[in-house]
Amino acid sequence: MHNAGVASLPQDDDWNEVVKLTGDTSWEASKMRKYLKEIEKNDYLPAGNAAHGYKGWLSTSVGDVSWSKVANNPGTKMMQRFAQLIGQDANNTDVAFSRDILEDTPNKDQISSIYNMAYHSDSVSLFFL
Repeated sequence: MHNAGVASLPQDDDWNEVVKLTGDTSWEASKMRKYLKEIEKNDYLPAGNAAHGYKGWLSTSVGDVSWSKVANNPGTKMMQRFAQLIGQDANNTDVAFSRDILEDTPNKDQISSIYNMAYHSDSVSLFFL
């Protein structure tokens, strides 16, 4: 994830498995979320979202997904098919792209969805065609 600049957390079960293997509770998923919030400077959501940090050194952003609203775009067609395969409304893939991959909801690790990937940014815009 580091080399791609992707800002993502593993599933909670992954962190908690490390706790079981090592006996070291500092690896608990809830503590890892706190570390993310400490280092993150979220640039894509309004301040105050409890799942994110806004004063850290790691700037995070998301890409422009306006392409996903263009019906004849090959990427849009691919995402619509993917949505069908996971039981989502293929006509709303552009809405799915607004879903926060770093959300902190009770069942986040069991949700199959399309997300706009968060990435580390230093005032750099990424555009996907």
